[in-house]
Amino acid sequence: MIPNSITSSLVRGTALAIHIIVALQLGCSHSSSKNTNSDGSDSGPDGPGSNPICDGNCGGGGTGGASDARVDTNGGNGGNGAHEHDAGGGNGGDQGAQCPHIPTSSTVPQGWEEFVVGDCKYRLYVPSSREYLPPPIVWEPCSSLSGPLSYSCRQISADWPIAQTPASWFGTDKLGYVQSDGTVVLMFRSARRHQESDQPAAVMAFVAEADGPVRQAFWRDWGPFRPPMTGLNEISVAPGKVAWTFADTSDHENTLSFPLAGDDTLLRPHVFPLVRESDLNVGTIWAGSDFYMERTRNQRLIRKWDGTDMGVAALDTGEYSKPVWVGPTLLFALEDNPFYEVVRWTEQDGTQVLIGFGNDLSKGAAHPGSDGKDLVWVQGEGRQPGERYFPDKWIMTSKFTTNPSEIQPRRLVRWTNRTIGTALSPPPVGCGYAVFDYAAGEETMTESGIQVVRLSDGVSWTLLDVSIAPPDGWYYPLAVSCHEFFVAYKQGSMMNIRRVRLDLLGPGIPPE
Repeated sequence: MIPNSITSSLVRGTALAIHIIVALQLGCSHSSSKNTNSDGSDSGPDGPGSNPICDGNCGGGGTGGASDARVDTNGGNGGNGAHEHDAGGGNGGDQGAQCPHIPTSSTVPQGWEEFVVGDCKYRLYVPSSREYLPPPIVWEPCSSLSGPLSYSCRQISADWPIAQTPASWFGTDKLGYVQSDGTVVLMFRSARRHQESDQPAAVMAFVAEADGPVRQAFWRDWGPFRPPMTGLNEISVAPGKVAWTFADTSDHENTLSFPLAGDDTLLRPHVFPLVRESDLNVGTIWAGSDFYMERTRNQRLIRKWDGTDMGVAALDTGEYSKPVWVGPTLLFALEDNPFYEVVRWTEQDGTQVLIGFGNDLSKGAAHPGSDGKDLVWVQGEGRQPGERYFPDKWIMTSKFTTNPSEIQPRRLVRWTNRTIGTALSPPPVGCGYAVFDYAAGEETMTESGIQVVRLSDGVSWTLLDVSIAPPDGWYYPLAVSCHEFFVAYKQGSMMNIRRVRLDLLGPGIPPE
């Protein structure tokens, strides 16, 4: 279905042509697959977009063998007791050839096996069965690097060989969400170094419950046979679903990557077609429980996980915030100065402006987040013609709805950032709380940290960084449950994930 209710305020300038992409089936058969262009025609073995979605390994340019997929029959929720089915032998694509053998590094965990991603050149390691998944996350009291702690705080214990510099414990991107039953799920990476030589050894990537089992894991070896400019990057998580990207950045003008996505309990997730950064019509996978989105520079394509093409979510070529899935609803914002509007997409009626002010550029709405019960956003007011920033800014809330006429905005607390738009992750919302990045100062930043807001009355708590340019500090929020919130935290050159209890934050600051 092509969205049929794009508002005039969203479509500015020349609208892009709608590209209908051939539906891609997750359970593709290697014996019957062929390479296709976006219009469905045969592109030949080496054409752009030539790799089908595969349950496991897709060979690039005819370099691999049969698929070796393990399919989770439990629907991807929970991470326990998943039944695995070996769909074939070999470790490559659909041309019958085997990838050349590469010696396995001694650093690879016991019971793990090679997983070829897209091409014999790109290889990861994954557990051969669920019994070889890493143990659950271990939490320890937060370090005192940020000064005296007046709240209850824990952080992940790094119980693996590391160096202070230049390695990062947990990579630069971390993601999380809270399931309907309160289970917190985190997505992150950890850097490993040799104890003896202090040289890079590997990166391990996780999808894990905060207080439960690891659901999915990868090992990216740093051995002599691995391309140095490749890596596995976090993209998105949603209840039961996950999306990674394995990227080759050797050519900075044309980065290549293979999205890996699907159920978060798959030991060998689905490998999607090769993405070329220079191609404006393809993009990374943004996972949702019911749908996924191809996030591109110029347009967004939405399909169900069964391969059904759902059309284009946004036709404007402006800047958009990172999206957030609220069940089957996609929530994001047009943040293309001077236009700021909160937008939503549904299967029933496509894309609509959810919170906007038409041609009144003195107002704007941006930075949305929701848990399906409450909606929050940042609203600016009082801007004069020709001005870039809004002098009056507020964190706002309403009960969540997809109907613009049912939005009942309520001011909570002043927004102290200079701009209402942001390239950072959406604010997590849950159990009547929302967690935002915090920054104060109109001309120069005077404070920074994390701001927790109670939606019932606007009472807030601010966890400040030690200094404006700190070696340590709160980075960005990941998730909030009924009991605590989770935040990425920078410790010198390293990153960690911290969890802070809500009930021990203190009395809070009343709103103005």
